[in-house]
Amino acid sequence: MFNLGLKLGSKDTQYTDDILSYYDEGVFQYIELFAISDTYRETISYWKQFKIPFGIHAPHSATGLNS
Repeated sequence: MFNLGLKLGSKDTQYTDDILSYYDEGVFQYIELFAISDTYRETISYWKQFKIPFGIHAPHSATGLNS
């Protein structure tokens, strides 16, 4: 058996009900959070509310890092 992650960007803060519903239904087992550069301060309190395991997908050049 394997675990399935739900990949979301750090700015994807409009999906609270869906995230909780799908997690409770067992659709996914963790959140893979794509950390978009310069969004920590504005989004960290949102993501801290979830009692769901996280994996962090580091930012890269697609979001302007090291450009």
